[in-house]
Amino acid sequence: MRRRAKAKCYRELEATKQMLERQKKLTDKYKKRYYRATIARISPAKAEDTPQTKTRKLLRCFKVPNVVRKTLNFHHALTSDLSATYQGAQSEKERQQLCKFLTGKIVKKYRMQRLSQEVFGFSSRRWGKYSGSRLDAKKLRFERRRKLGSAAEALKSAVNEFFCRDDNSRLTPGKKQTITKGKQKMQKRLLSDTMMNIHRKFLSEFPDKKISYSLFCSLRPFSVVQPTLVDRETCQCKTHENLTFMVAKLYAMNILKTNNLEELADSICCNPQ
Repeated sequence: MRRRAKAKCYRELEATKQMLERQKKLTDKYKKRYYRATIARISPAKAEDTPQTKTRKLLRCFKVPNVVRKTLNFHHALTSDLSATYQGAQSEKERQQLCKFLTGKIVKKYRMQRLSQEVFGFSSRRWGKYSGSRLDAKKLRFERRRKLGSAAEALKSAVNEFFCRDDNSRLTPGKKQTITKGKQKMQKRLLSDTMMNIHRKFLSEFPDKKISYSLFCSLRPFSVVQPTLVDRETCQCKTHENLTFMVAKLYAMNILKTNNLEELADSICCNPQ
């Protein structure tokens, strides 16, 4: 008894769903008719024709078989459906996928991209950006990466040449003063100034190359290093290092406002030269 009751409820539920679906289609049909009538009354130029009306207007002066008329009806119905789907897309990703589909290889082969653009209503910029096969998109991404890679290589080469200039670093004369990295052996070069000052100098000489201090330090060649006290064999260099240590200590004790010797000389001496 209980099983029969459940089966009866299930049949009634299915019948109600079917009736609701039919009623919904009927409601949508009358809504569309009312919308077309309203548009035609307010602005006759903006009234949208149905697929059958478009076919009838197109074949007004011609007598064609029913197969041709049915094919045109299918074409107009399909384009209207796709155009409504594209116009009602909520996200940019959906529009991109539809644009790729509507300007595929076959459409491109028969040179109908412009017609597809006019029928479905997407912009020429989107057509030029997303048309073609997946291979064209990969080629576009590869070209963009290649340009970015060439710009990065140019920047790296410019920084490398700047570090290896004689006014920024000096080559060590010793036969054993070498440095090896990745099985590559190079003669050691010693920086003539601090990294901060060299970075400022690079930005002043190349104002078109915007590079941060951290990136500038990471692009420094491995053979260019900061000099240590061992690398300086003259008494003048030792005196200079002692002065650097004293200035650094005074700066750490908040007695001086800077630890840069050049800025300190400019603020103390009448003529720093």
